[in-house]
Amino acid sequence: MGSGISTEALRADQKAQVMQNMAQALDEADPEAPPAMVVNQVKFAASTILNGFGVSVDPDSPSRMLGKKTRSASSGTMEELKGKAMSPVGGIKKSISSLGSGNLDDDVDGDTTRLLRTLSLNYEEEESQITSAPSPLSRSNFRKRRLTYAKRGRRIASQEMQEKSVFSAGEIGEDPNMAPPFPPSICGTYSCHGIEPAYDEVDRSDVVIAKINQDRGCVAYPYGLDRKQALFAALDGHGEMGEMVSGFAMHEIQSRLENHPDFIPDIEKAFKEVFVEVDEALKDQKSIDAMYSGTTVVAVLMRDKQLYISNCGDSRAVMAKRNINGEVVAVNLSEDQNPNKPDEQARIEAAGGFVSPPPEPGLSARVWLDADFTQIGLAMARSIGDHAVSPVGVIAEPVVTEYTITDDDEFMIAASDGVWEFIESEEAVSIIQRYIAEGANKACEVLIETAAQRWREYEGDYRDDITAVVVKVQEIFQAVDEEDAKIEADIAEMWDGNQP
Repeated sequence: MGSGISTEALRADQKAQVMQNMAQALDEADPEAPPAMVVNQVKFAASTILNGFGVSVDPDSPSRMLGKKTRSASSGTMEELKGKAMSPVGGIKKSISSLGSGNLDDDVDGDTTRLLRTLSLNYEEEESQITSAPSPLSRSNFRKRRLTYAKRGRRIASQEMQEKSVFSAGEIGEDPNMAPPFPPSICGTYSCHGIEPAYDEVDRSDVVIAKINQDRGCVAYPYGLDRKQALFAALDGHGEMGEMVSGFAMHEIQSRLENHPDFIPDIEKAFKEVFVEVDEALKDQKSIDAMYSGTTVVAVLMRDKQLYISNCGDSRAVMAKRNINGEVVAVNLSEDQNPNKPDEQARIEAAGGFVSPPPEPGLSARVWLDADFTQIGLAMARSIGDHAVSPVGVIAEPVVTEYTITDDDEFMIAASDGVWEFIESEEAVSIIQRYIAEGANKACEVLIETAAQRWREYEGDYRDDITAVVVKVQEIFQAVDEEDAKIEADIAEMWDGNQP
């Protein structure tokens, strides 16, 4: 998200303090931390002191920061950060040094504006697309990004090693030693960053900028030291630090759940307590301000033929099932937790919150702190984070449901709201069904491309982040059984070879 700066001038000593705050934030940053986290730490340090000087750094209200399906964007452009070969911290320090030296008596539209714009860069291996007009959907501007995988040891691994593998995984393709736990023909995952319109104050023209991808996905297997268990999840972050909240939640949920004392005897209780624990743990993260940022989560635990679906927000899980006529139909495994859903609205209003109806068909109802609908405006009734609306009934506790896989079930989809905004469950299943023979990965890619095209058709220059996980539920068990048989054969061969 770009930073809009007022035209009010800063004194030289004030600008020096801004630069000092930013430099201090960089010195305290972990050199190996994800670039997005470093950027947000520096931006937070700058915005804090600028706001203290009466300079408006973020023109958007908390409502805009938390609201989804936003039609416009903040002003400002993104500039390419030099020194990409350096570490993230080193590159930003070079930027501060070059932009902040001298000219400290210039007005706020000078160095500081350009510096804050530079810090808005979406750090990724591929360059952000900045164009003067929306271009056709193609592989050049549709950046496919595989999701983070949690790859586990075969049977036993220490918790320390498990966490290390998750946190070091990053995007598939960045670590050549990291391999998906299932073949792409069986399990497919894709994510597409969003875009938003902005105004370039330098060139005085409208531009389209790439948003930081705040979605996250996770495939953890074997899970809970059991080769018959796997965890799949899709998360949709929102707000200024949405990508940090979703990343934190993804790692913490998969790590805490398998170690919960009720993971085996009472998975519903375990899911609910873990989500709430992660929400509370966010409050202790000094580098993540979750007051006006949060994430949805839909997590599916596959335990042999049983699915346990834990949903918090408006991401969704769907099963494709053949009916008695042989037709493949959609079965929703989770229910979107919209604020105007009767039980959700009752809880929010009982806690002193207010719910506004959808302003038009296809948009969301919202949660507000006041009856005039001016404070906050969150587009979901449950989430992890969003602590500004926690006192008025927005909770992190998920709704947990159970589903038994039968021979009629073919594949499962877990996806963020970027998919479901313009594609209903039935259509998503139909899209996947047409391409599933080419592999789950291919089918997932087509679903994401279709969703991205819908966003362009209906919303023009704005597109939400889009993430999906597609799993062939029958073949995934076959793959596990085949690998187990291979392991047993290898063990038998080793045993025979060691006999006298």
